[in-house]
Amino acid sequence: MSGRGPNIPEQDRVVGQIAKFYPDAQIDDLRIEPSHGYRAVHVIVKVTGFPVEIQVRTPLQNSWAQGTESLADRFDPEIKYGGGPEQLRHVLELVSARIGGVEDNETSLIALRASVPGGVLQEEFSNLETELLKQKKKLHEVLQQIMMAAEKKV
Repeated sequence: MSGRGPNIPEQDRVVGQIAKFYPDAQIDDLRIEPSHGYRAVHVIVKVTGFPVEIQVRTPLQNSWAQGTESLADRFDPEIKYGGGPEQLRHVLELVSARIGGVEDNETSLIALRASVPGGVLQEEFSNLETELLKQKKKLHEVLQQIMMAAEKKV
């Protein structure tokens, strides 16, 4: 894992590039205070005078959002807005919080690695990166399992 790739620093870089291209862009960072578990950065720009919302997500944020969309389509559109079955809302919020924790840990590790002189602690960093990748993969699997369970209840 380098400082580049599908992670929070890369998400920030993409948002910065969009804001540079559209200086009047409005940025709504839903990572800080997720909306019912939904995490992303929304950038609202004007294109030929019309507002256009660009949603910038990491792969985990996207999996969560897509899964929630699908659950809302199957069960109750209110799931996206904090409604729907309480047990399902609780699971989605727990998964979202775990995604936030893993992504925060990844961001901290990237910053720490960048601050340590070259070569020092490389094996330790590699071990931590491997563990974070395992956690990210497991979260993707959990989201897939939630979706499969939802499909069986239809």
